Amino acid sequence: MRWLYLIILLLLFILSASGQIQRYELGKRMKLLEIELEKNNNPDLRKVALEQINKAVQNFFSLQLDKAAANLDKARLILEGRDQDPRSSWAESLFVDSDARLYDSEVKSLKIKLDEFYKVEKSFSDKISWRISISDIQGKNNKILYTTNVQSLPLSCSIDIGNLKEGDYLLKSEIIINRKIISTKTILLSFIKNLSEKLARWEKLINESKEGSWRRETMREYLRILRNLGQNKVLETDIPAFEFLGQMERLNSFPPRQGLLVIPYTPAEAQVSRISIPENYSDRKVHPLVIALHGAGGSENLFFEGYGNGKIVKLCKDRGWILIAPRNFGFSAEKMQNFIDEVAKIYHIDRKNVFIVGHSLGAIQALNILAEKPALFGAVALISAGRSQKFSEKMRELPIFIAAGSEDFSLQSSKSLYEFLKQSEVKNLQFKVYENVEHLTAVQFSLNDAFRFFDLSLK
Repeated sequence: MRWLYLIILLLLFILSASGQIQRYELGKRMKLLEIELEKNNNPDLRKVALEQINKAVQNFFSLQLDKAAANLDKARLILEGRDQDPRSSWAESLFVDSDARLYDSEVKSLKIKLDEFYKVEKSFSDKISWRISISDIQGKNNKILYTTNVQSLPLSCSIDIGNLKEGDYLLKSEIIINRKIISTKTILLSFIKNLSEKLARWEKLINESKEGSWRRETMREYLRILRNLGQNKVLETDIPAFEFLGQMERLNSFPPRQGLLVIPYTPAEAQVSRISIPENYSDRKVHPLVIALHGAGGSENLFFEGYGNGKIVKLCKDRGWILIAPRNFGFSAEKMQNFIDEVAKIYHIDRKNVFIVGHSLGAIQALNILAEKPALFGAVALISAGRSQKFSEKMRELPIFIAAGSEDFSLQSSKSLYEFLKQSEVKNLQFKVYENVEHLTAVQFSLNDAFRFFDLSLK
């Protein structure tokens, strides 16, 4: 269990010490890799890429986020067959940033920077161009704003955007070498009319509200995020601020269908989560609920944007299930019971079919909760889990799915957990090991089997 305590300490340190631009860039690169992993079925290439992914995990847990990003890019280039191209290696090492992510719509120009995220020696002398364009959030209606030659880095420019309507937009940065687009990166920018006045109005409304409800606390979290974006802070993922503002306004009428949900327990404690409600949701019937507990160093966004590019979201939507991913939930079974109770007051959930998925630290949290209150759940999936020190007689009736990668540093502890539960006579127990898969991508490759297991466990 030594690695468990190491991960917990690193989690606390990562959240407080790492720069958000590093977390943002690392997340973007992980997402691109997971997209490529999902569609690439070449076992030889995936085996070669595995070495780089393993190094990325090691560098992440040692807080060398730039090196972890380099490993992730290298793994993706291997899968794409571009790892031997020095132009691709150099171009993918770059990142683009703007002077803010949220603007008043009266703004007419943006300051944009291109720089190295990690060092790659440029071993070619071809002509390099940098092109910037902007489009709507779906990538349509693309408009080229600026093109220049790249002689040295960092490179900064001020670009005229003209008159943009309120909304969320994609700023696209392209590196072009010998008239060929070698690398494309995007960041999400938002424009809101009378931004300062609107944020001030929302702050006044929230502060004047006497109701300590999920509505008030969810609005407060949205406002906190919008204020950070308005103060030129880069958050860990792309934030559609204009859409967030619309979600705040709709909260007065009904619960969120997608986005944030904050449940207050006491005046000093609230649980921030991200939620996805299926399209067929109806108050006239109950819906199964999946609770997803992320690993160390993550947040409520990890299951939605990482772990197979948000694969769990689609798996839930396809089944008409509700998905909720809490931020840094902890180990308390009583808190989990209260959490489910509060979610059930907002949405019509099927209390007989509440499932929990945990990865790494999240799996250990789930184990602690299950040992105390197994009756809360219809089934559980523990991915890259640790050895359990607790057991409840009622756990024998709970369907438990355990998964790990063949190159996962928690493989042995997952095996030990399986043997422990098997000896404890858990009736419905399944254990799967995925070849050429390590700790980081074990979720992506095990989720399909985990949900098939849940399907068979439906009551």
